Amino acid sequence: MACVDSSNQSQPQPSQLLAVAVRHHRAGDLAAAEALYRRILRDTPAHIDSLHLLGLVANQRGEHAIAIQLIGQAIALKPDFADFRTNLAAALKAAGRLEDAQAECRQAISLTPSAKAYYALGTILQLQGRLSEALDAYRLTLTLNPNHAEAHSNLGTALQASGRIDEAAREYEWAVAARPNSPPAHYNLGLIRQEQSRPRDAIASYQQAIALNPDYADAHWNEALQHLALGEYDSGWTQYEWRWRRQDYPVQRFAERSWDGGNLTGRTILLSAEQGFGDTFQFIRYAALVKRLAGTVIVECQPALKQALAYTAGIDRLVGQGDPLPAFDRHAAMLSLPRLLGTDLQTIPADTPYIRPDPLRVAVWRGRVKRGSGRNVGLVWRGNPDNSDDRKRSMDAGTVARLCGLSGVNWFSLQIDATPEEIELLSRNGQLRDYGPALSDWADTAALIAMLDLVVTVDTAVAHLAGAMGRPVWVMLSAIPHWSWLRDRSDSPWYPTARLFRQKILGDWQGVIDEVELAARSF
Repeated sequence: MACVDSSNQSQPQPSQLLAVAVRHHRAGDLAAAEALYRRILRDTPAHIDSLHLLGLVANQRGEHAIAIQLIGQAIALKPDFADFRTNLAAALKAAGRLEDAQAECRQAISLTPSAKAYYALGTILQLQGRLSEALDAYRLTLTLNPNHAEAHSNLGTALQASGRIDEAAREYEWAVAARPNSPPAHYNLGLIRQEQSRPRDAIASYQQAIALNPDYADAHWNEALQHLALGEYDSGWTQYEWRWRRQDYPVQRFAERSWDGGNLTGRTILLSAEQGFGDTFQFIRYAALVKRLAGTVIVECQPALKQALAYTAGIDRLVGQGDPLPAFDRHAAMLSLPRLLGTDLQTIPADTPYIRPDPLRVAVWRGRVKRGSGRNVGLVWRGNPDNSDDRKRSMDAGTVARLCGLSGVNWFSLQIDATPEEIELLSRNGQLRDYGPALSDWADTAALIAMLDLVVTVDTAVAHLAGAMGRPVWVMLSAIPHWSWLRDRSDSPWYPTARLFRQKILGDWQGVIDEVELAARSF
């Protein structure tokens, strides 16, 4: 009798292995899933589902080139399956190949129009800055699946980027309704409430996101900004410390030597600047307060500010970021000082000037500047374009040009990056001297400001520098300004010489210019 080979009878079939692998995959055990997918492919190299799913594992691990190769092999064997192409688009998108990703999405849609494919297309178009097309893709997604929470959320983001704030808010509300237990949905709703100047509602949304995810650093951070804008400094400063846990924020330095507000007698403390120039100008005031508590105060600042801060009270030694640091006992980041020193609205250290210009620079500029009769007023209409809020806080030269026609005012452009076209436009109506190109650093800017009767500026570092010097400064603000200017007031507890002119409607600079022009006539 011939023997029967029964060795294959105990071997699981590919379909059985695939089912187990998918269970591991869905449970997040990528290693176990990968091992089974590869086992199937050893015996059946053209196993389409295993090629595709192994590609998804690679993409989840950040191995995008491998993912593209594997999913591409699956598509070569089954070119008319839309899901494969949508997932290939995801890998191409992750690899930065947006045009190729878009083409795969469109191919998937041509095969089987689906919410998944339209949504994927929308995300790619949004990354490419093609907002109008992205809006259409998200709307088609929602036509096919009205409860697609991510599509509602991304549609809201695209509408928000397009300046359609109220429409964006409705989409975020839909996203929250569709996914009430989603922290990002509540967080996004909080962001749009900020844009709508609804700080209390924004705080409520952030708190809901935090309740669902207590470690949601961005929600804590944005809640802090709302409290600070409302002058609720006790809770605001505490929440502000969450900035160190945000993904896009630098790692907290010298944590082992962080000052906790305790005794500094005879000790040396290092105060480090963080964030922008304006923040340094605003918070360098705390050096004098810390000096009363410590033996020695070292300040580490942006290199571009070293000369401008050379005559600031309370600083024993000034070093630029990147320079070798002297020995020190304790460390504090500059924007943590208000919390450590218990600052509230009544105890803001607002004695100005606390930044003084270099007297030699002032003498040089006194010989260089031609001061006419009448008022001499500095002007800044644009901020740093790299700032994420610059589109809200800056205006074009055409809008501010009307001010240059005021009689009895000699205008001095402090705009270091003004174009010849802007200067020509502003000079048509009256007297404008362009000193921007001659300002070699912030110490020059301070010296020139010291000679002026007034500075009129949008929310830039110039506003903070003028205020820190105790010079009259009029700040033209967006309807949603930086938290440091607080809300609904025309003065600043941080800068006694500042006067604030606020948009009533987001984007309406003409109304602000009207108010500045009226005030300037009686200045």
